[in-house]
Amino acid sequence: MPGEWRTQAELDGMAAVTPVTASLKRITAAALDALDATPAYARVDLTGDTSDHQLLELELIEPELFFRFDPTVADRLARHILNGTVDYRQ
Repeated sequence: MPGEWRTQAELDGMAAVTPVTASLKRITAAALDALDATPAYARVDLTGDTSDHQLLELELIEPELFFRFDPTVADRLARHILNGTVDYRQ
């Protein structure tokens, strides 16, 4: 909505798939590598343009898992739960 800074769908915010570049993968991996353990789920929110990104939020608990954007996510999460492994660099 005009003047609103929050991005929840209830406030007319939207989520969209963004192409992941090598630079974004490096930044995301660096943020996750800073953790003491590998999370089962993480969402790394960044801002900026192609030459300058900044970490906004490293979300480790998320009620919205965004399954609708990637049909493989639910299976990957289920494999992690069953096997205790995760590969967040995909």
